[in-house]
Amino acid sequence: MGEYRVKIRLVSAFAALPLFFIVIYFAPVWATAIAIAITSMIAAHEMLYATGMIKSDTAAAVTGLVFAAVVPLNSYFFHISTEFLMFIFVFILFLTAIFRFDKFDFGKMCIVFFSGFVLPNFFTAILYIFYMPSGKILIILPFIFAWMTDTFAYFTGRAIGKHPLAPDISPKKTVEGAVGGVVGAVACTFLYIFIAERFLNVSANHIALAAASFAGSLVAQIGDLSLSVIKRKYGVKDYGTILPGHGGILDRFDSVIFVAPMVYIILGFVPLFY
Repeated sequence: MGEYRVKIRLVSAFAALPLFFIVIYFAPVWATAIAIAITSMIAAHEMLYATGMIKSDTAAAVTGLVFAAVVPLNSYFFHISTEFLMFIFVFILFLTAIFRFDKFDFGKMCIVFFSGFVLPNFFTAILYIFYMPSGKILIILPFIFAWMTDTFAYFTGRAIGKHPLAPDISPKKTVEGAVGGVVGAVACTFLYIFIAERFLNVSANHIALAAASFAGSLVAQIGDLSLSVIKRKYGVKDYGTILPGHGGILDRFDSVIFVAPMVYIILGFVPLFY
């Protein structure tokens, strides 16, 4: 059964990669924004469903789903300030709480805020990187840092993993796998540097990229474990089934949505490509 899952995981990944590159490199920018908005909305639904919010407070959950799409779309179409969007979202949440006091639960409201505003803003960081002058070169970095970490950690852990990394949260993750993930992410980053400098007519900031890939790999693994904490808390194995072998959008993008804001912040201080 384990080998079958690995095969399904690989087939699913290789089937999704061409679609990803088509959207990034050939679709109009507005289409990319819409694609991220749809992805964000699915992710928010997965979180709201996993935590029981869809059933326990449908009105609040629907509000969260609407904003999960609005936040990424705003980055391209509306350009409303993040602070104003947050105010509107929180205002609506408390308005529903005032008139539906019997269903009010501040903990659940925080879940809706996380699902409908925090997660979408993490996804929107992907778009902000994409909108930069060298966006089509930079946009690959969060995915290299996150997905190569995941891939190398997975196979290194299966091959030589002995020491559990976080047994209460993710029993199969090992220290050896974590190290293999970092090494793999850094190595793949330098492979991408070679390709970019040779074929894309750019120069790379090698030292900054090495540091970013190392930090990005660590953040990717923290992101993975962070969303696993929620799954364990609510007794959920996977956030969804939309991606065969991987689970849901959050199962596949858990590390990416933590790494993307980190890369965007770094780019505000240090250029990674010239």
